[in-house]
Amino acid sequence: MTKKQKILLISGAVTLLLFVLWTVAVLTVDRAPIGPMDSAVGFSQMNLAVHTALGVSEGWYNLSEILGLIILAVAAGFALCGGIQLIRHRSFRRVDPHLYLLAALYVMLALVYVGFEIVVINFRPVLSDGILEAAYPSSHTMLAICIAASAAIRLGAVLPKAPGRIAAAGLALTAALTVIARLLSGMHWLSDIIGAVLISAALMLFYAAADLGLDARSSGKKKE
Repeated sequence: MTKKQKILLISGAVTLLLFVLWTVAVLTVDRAPIGPMDSAVGFSQMNLAVHTALGVSEGWYNLSEILGLIILAVAAGFALCGGIQLIRHRSFRRVDPHLYLLAALYVMLALVYVGFEIVVINFRPVLSDGILEAAYPSSHTMLAICIAASAAIRLGAVLPKAPGRIAAAGLALTAALTVIARLLSGMHWLSDIIGAVLISAALMLFYAAADLGLDARSSGKKKE
């Protein structure tokens, strides 16, 4: 394991711990029934002040949904690449291992989403068709950050320098706009966004460490 991998893994562990501590704080600090149907929300004064100042915007909500579809299309593109490689080589072992790593990341995102649908930390600031929906952490934020960042890493490795930088910049912009639009839409409390950023950062640090490990292994096989 290289020094850079160790730094990434340690940073990921620290960030994951911060996410756990933040989640515990959301469950315990200044928790009050400020949500719809008197649902309790942590950091209630901060969350209520931000939500009141920003309000609810259908325009920002629609933009976040469109950007979310773009992000999902990026993930689908990598899945398609894996499928094409599998059909062409007729062997799971000959599919690029980096694509399996991306698939593992996507599965982890799904597990985090399902887990927080079962163990609800916060409900949304607004009802959805008269129903309370889980809001913590923001799934749009997680998807935007993790899919965009992992795609930037992968494209940066396979594309020439200039196109790789352009792709990375476009992905970063899309992710940033998604996060901003989600907050401005009024569909999440600020604490939901912060939690999503923390868990996304942790997952991406672990992903980057694993990606470096695959690169090192591939280089070793080529030398042999």
